[in-house]
Order: sequence, then structure tokens, then C-alpha cells
Amino acid sequence: MISTRNTTRSTALAALFAALLLAVGAATAVSLASASTAHAHDQLISTDPADGAALEAPPEQLTLTFSGEIQDIGTTVELVDAEGAEHAVDLAADRGDLAITPQAALPAGDYTLSWRVTSSDGHPIEGTVDNGGAVEFSVAAGGDDAASASEATASEVPAEASESALNPDDPATSGPVELELDDSNAWVAPLVIIGLAVAAIAAVVVVIAKVRNQQK
Repeated sequence: MISTRNTTRSTALAALFAALLLAVGAATAVSLASASTAHAHDQLISTDPADGAALEAPPEQLTLTFSGEIQDIGTTVELVDAEGAEHAVDLAADRGDLAITPQAALPAGDYTLSWRVTSSDGHPIEGTVDNGGAVEFSVAAGGDDAASASEATASEVPAEASESALNPDDPATSGPVELELDDSNAWVAPLVIIGLAVAAIAAVVVVIAKVRNQQK
């Protein structure tokens, strides 16, 4: 009888240990999956001209380069001058590059380029003045005045500015952020964990009940 009781108790303890391992393993897997998804969105990694660049002549084209291939949906760009006037541009996406071509030569002055794209995982990301992801640059000579300027290219920037490419992993660097989305599946992970925990407890209760019945 003693041997039988020891065996049933060992079985109960083994079942309890296995149930706890199952619950912990499931919770860890769900947490890792959620973390992986949260860091999967693309980021802006460089701009031409660089943020803060001082150009001698107006740029014929501006380029935003992202860490992944952006989708050809939901892309919007706003190029405004210091007075808030918007300048029309043409857009062309090629894998991770977004080419922005002003429809007319930009006059001399300061400019701000705000943008919004859809990353390769389907989530929109944006760069604005508010989140620090907008690109700002200045043009010394615009329109006909640019012809008399020294032989400067549209992408010419000071050496210091050219080394300041945006680094999304550097907390000291302001950069684009993900849009806050209403994730309708956010409740799935907690429910999975709760369900597994309930199942584990139920299994332990069943085993304990069987052990008590065998001991009577």
C-alpha cells in the first residue's frame, strides 16, 4: 500500500511540474513573439540631403532610405518652406528608397520635409516635426540665382552633417516613430496565457482527485 501511495504521489508531483513548465513555456513564447513583432517595423536610416544640411543650390531630388522595402501604398510627403508654403513634389519608390523630386526649382530659404510611408510589415511609420523625424535643410541660392553659385551639387552637405545619418537605435538621436495603431488582436496573448494556466490547474486538480480516490 505504501509503495502504491508513493507512486501516485510521484505521479501527481510530476504532473504538477509538467503543467507548470507548460504554462511558463507558453508565456515565454508569447512574450518573445510579441517582442519580435514590435521591433519588426522598418526605420528611416539615411536621408539625402542630410538633416540640417546647408545646400548652395536647390536639390533636384531628395531621397529617404529605409531599413526595408516600403510598400507602394499610403505614401505621403509634405515639403514646406519657412513661411509654411507647400511645394509640389513627385514621388517614386524603389525598394527601400523613396525619391522626392520638386516639380519646380526651390527658392532660397529653409525647408522642412515631413513624410509618411507603409513599412514592409504593413505598419505605417512617419517623420514629422512633432516626433523629430522630419528632415530640415536650407538652400542658399534658388532658381536662377543657383546658376551663378559655385559648382555645388544638390546633395552637397558639410562633412559634419553628412555623418549624422539617423540611427533609430540611438536614444540620443531624434528620429521617426511608429504610428500608434489600434491593434485589435492585442487581447489574444493574455487570453492564451490565462487559458493555458487554467488548463494546467485543471490537470493538477484531476490528478490530485485521482490520488485521493486511490488512497481511500
